[in-house]
Amino acid sequence: MTTEFIGSKFTIYFPLIYTVFHLIVFSNLIGMVPYSSTCTVEIILTLSIALTLLIAVLLRGFLSNGIVLLAAFLPAGTPLALVPLMIILELVAYLTRTLSLGLRLAVNMITGHILAKVCVGFIWVAYLKGLSALIIPLLIPLTVFLGLEILIAYLQAYIFTFITCITVRDMGHIALSSTSTCYYYYK
Repeated sequence: MTTEFIGSKFTIYFPLIYTVFHLIVFSNLIGMVPYSSTCTVEIILTLSIALTLLIAVLLRGFLSNGIVLLAAFLPAGTPLALVPLMIILELVAYLTRTLSLGLRLAVNMITGHILAKVCVGFIWVAYLKGLSALIIPLLIPLTVFLGLEILIAYLQAYIFTFITCITVRDMGHIALSSTSTCYYYYK
């Protein structure tokens, strides 16, 4: 994933991407255990991971390229009078992408786990009331649903790491081309 989406030059990020992926996958799968919850349903945790990754990528960019990295947030051909406004708007868009990254993971895990627990709760109540004829037809859809929940746990981890890879790639590629953008404005 790192060589495909970030590039072979940035394979130093592989341990980070690998760790983030497995942290999210195992956290999501632990939430599938009865009478437990996953830590990825906590919005503060998912936002903390997303913002920490954003700050790390931006810090790495600034340490590598200095203030020239601001050119990464500037579309080519922007009139000189609009440069400060465009940089602010692009920074806001970058931060919004990071917020949506953290919120998407938490909201998807919350809704899936709540729906699974409600379905299991209905089956348990039916069992306690002696309605076994109602329980048996519900077991097959519940099993399919729980299988889909496991798939969603993997899919959410993949999406989180995929967007992280794209963010790293954007900073890396923009940092490589930012000197030419700055040269364009200084000419």
